[in-house]
Amino acid sequence: MAIIKKFWWALVIALQIQWWKNYPLKLTEYTTELEITTDEQTEASNDSLMFQYLFAQEAAARFYLTELMTYRLSVINGTEQTLVGVPPVMVVITPPTEVLGGMMNRTFNKVKNLRSRDGFTSTIATGLKIVGVDYPSFDPSTFVAKGTGKTTYDGNLIGFTKGPYLDGVGIWMQRGSDPLFYLIDKITTGKFLDSQLNLAAGP
Repeated sequence: MAIIKKFWWALVIALQIQWWKNYPLKLTEYTTELEITTDEQTEASNDSLMFQYLFAQEAAARFYLTELMTYRLSVINGTEQTLVGVPPVMVVITPPTEVLGGMMNRTFNKVKNLRSRDGFTSTIATGLKIVGVDYPSFDPSTFVAKGTGKTTYDGNLIGFTKGPYLDGVGIWMQRGSDPLFYLIDKITTGKFLDSQLNLAAGP
């Protein structure tokens, strides 16, 4: 019988946000047992705030885009000759203190380090929500993103396999002869039908 490894880091974003809210608080609680330094506590707190901010701002942006598309539809294609009100306004959240990139790779390594400390116990593991197998450190030289693409009459059917370091992919397009690629959309589900037209040449 195959043994299924259970990792402590969840793939569900809602659970990841819960983990980041808990992590710096528990580091404070176990400061003595794990000999947590002030720098380690500050880094964890700043990373936690940044992680929460990024997903809160993305949620606000997606909500705004949905509202804007609804408003645009009413203005341009609506059948009623009435005023439709002012356009929606996107909520812009004040960003927290800037942090170093590579947050999760740094955190995975930190969790491994915490597990190796003399004061680490199963009770602390439960409190920190790091019960389960550690993820290996990210190695960009060996990482291969697993994706598929197929052109159909309805558009381009794009798929990808989620994993420890991949929970979404982006669609990038070129504009005419412009050598740069522009991010058009992000995909967070296993399959996605891209039926958008190619970008016309422009500024």
